[in-house]
Amino acid sequence: MRLVRGDRLPAEARAEVLRAYIYRWTAENPDRERAWRGIKGQPTLPLQSDAAWLAEHAFHVTDSGRLARNRHRAEPAFMAD
Repeated sequence: MRLVRGDRLPAEARAEVLRAYIYRWTAENPDRERAWRGIKGQPTLPLQSDAAWLAEHAFHVTDSGRLARNRHRAEPAFMAD
């Protein structure tokens, strides 16, 4: 397993990340309003793009290039290879 920056993931893994992380505060996230509805303390930061969010985060990926199922959080991008 390795840690890969989101913007450097293969297309399939990148799509998998965007489906899995529904609480990301991005303009393109179709689940954003539903996920945050009723949660006290919604983010007050301006929305960013999915591309910017992916560039700022890294994800655990298996040797086959799939998102690791036993890791459930994103890491800061600087921690990636």
